[in-house]
Amino acid sequence: TDLASAVIVRADFSYSDLRATKLTMLHHAERAVFDYADIRGSSITDSLLFHASFIQAKMAGVHVEDVKFDFSRFDGADLTAARIIDAGFESCNLTKARISGLLDIRLTDAVLREARIIHAQLPGTLMQRVDARGADFEDSNLQGSDLTYAQLQGASFK
Repeated sequence: TDLASAVIVRADFSYSDLRATKLTMLHHAERAVFDYADIRGSSITDSLLFHASFIQAKMAGVHVEDVKFDFSRFDGADLTAARIIDAGFESCNLTKARISGLLDIRLTDAVLREARIIHAQLPGTLMQRVDARGADFEDSNLQGSDLTYAQLQGASFK
């Protein structure tokens, strides 16, 4: 499936099978809904997905590059084995999400409560005011990251 340049403002893809889909150049995608969708192995590139919803989405192995997800929801989403490069998750909710494979990401004001962020390369990442209470950053590299005003009660950095 190829959704390149599609206009998907407020479109609802909940529970859809979008495996191996190309979501490219989506510049009109505000408030699109992908709740519980199967997006495994898909590619999301060069897109603006503001206020989108990916609650409980299956996103394992997804490739994300040059995408802004600002103000979006990823509660409980599975982003394991994802390749996420140059992406913005500012003011996003990633509560209980499972994430790995991050590189060059912005998480300012994001909610990461009880998120599992494993083996992530996050050197120099902007994480100001992040709410990461109870988050697990197992084996993640946070060297030089900016965590000013972060809420880290119960977070683990083993």
